[in-house]
This record gives sequence, C-alpha cells and structure tokens, in this order.
Amino acid sequence: MKIIYLMLGLVLLFGCILSPPLTVKDINDNPEKYLGEKVTVSGIARDSFKLGELSGFTLEDGNSSIFVSSDMLPAEDKNVTVSGTVMKEVIVGYYILAKDVQAQE
Repeated sequence: MKIIYLMLGLVLLFGCILSPPLTVKDINDNPEKYLGEKVTVSGIARDSFKLGELSGFTLEDGNSSIFVSSDMLPAEDKNVTVSGTVMKEVIVGYYILAKDVQAQE
C-alpha cells in the first residue's frame, strides 16, 4: 500500500514540475479563469510609461499581449518575467497587477 501512495505522490509531483509554463496567450484565451489568481508569465516589455502614480508596460508573448501595472519599469524590448495578480478594469480590461518584475539574462 505504501508503494501505491509513493507512486501517486511522484506522479503528482512530476505532473506539476513538467506542466508547461503559463503564457500571456493562456490568460487572454480564458481571462475569467485567471481573474484574481496569482500568475507568473514571461515575455518582452514594450511601451513603458509613467504618468503620475500610474505606470506600467505591455508584456508581449508571441502574438499576444497584456498590460502590466507596475512601479518597476523594465528596459524596452527586454525579456522579463512578471509575477502578479490578474485583474480587470473597465478602461484597460484584463491586466496583471505586478508584484515582481525580473529582467532575464
């Protein structure tokens, strides 16, 4: 019986480890699924701006993009990984409220 539990645990562990990373396209294809959820996605930072207290950038991933609200503005055209919460606003629609933005080497 212990072997069955061990095997089940390993299957669950490797299933989580081997699952493909979340993409911007995944969020855009089913935004309600991710609304309010913490996510981590990677892409290219574009169109950074700062206007008073409002700042952010567009995160592009292939043919998909999403707005990222963040005080941390990465350099333009750099690969970044964003961790934050998917939110919805009347004006911008779905976006990521960033908790962390990391430049990739």
